[in-house]
Amino acid sequence: MKAKRFAVYGTLRPGFGNNRLLKRAKHLGTERTKPQFKMYNVGWFPAVVEGNEEITVDVYEVTEPEIVKNLDRLEGAYRNNPSQGMYRAETVETSHGKADIYIWNNDVKDLDYIPSGDFTNL
Repeated sequence: MKAKRFAVYGTLRPGFGNNRLLKRAKHLGTERTKPQFKMYNVGWFPAVVEGNEEITVDVYEVTEPEIVKNLDRLEGAYRNNPSQGMYRAETVETSHGKADIYIWNNDVKDLDYIPSGDFTNL
């Protein structure tokens, strides 16, 4: 498989339990995105939607199809039918090139807004 990058912003980040899914991926760095998102707290994980703010992401390079499959499963993302999942995979530009990022597919009206754009800094 050709290397694929992921920009993760929640429980897939270092220090969180789901980061174990990325243990065989290469961590490329932590950075802020361009101002194109807004972050909300779903409870024990965040949701990101399109907006006009920066968020903090960790960028990973993945070379194993099984890791991509496990990430999509965790996020409830269906690449063949993006509107049906809890999240959908979209592309974001990072300092390491284009990366997939999971965008929330649901309403955020009842969720708490995270003004820092950093799930580790609630």
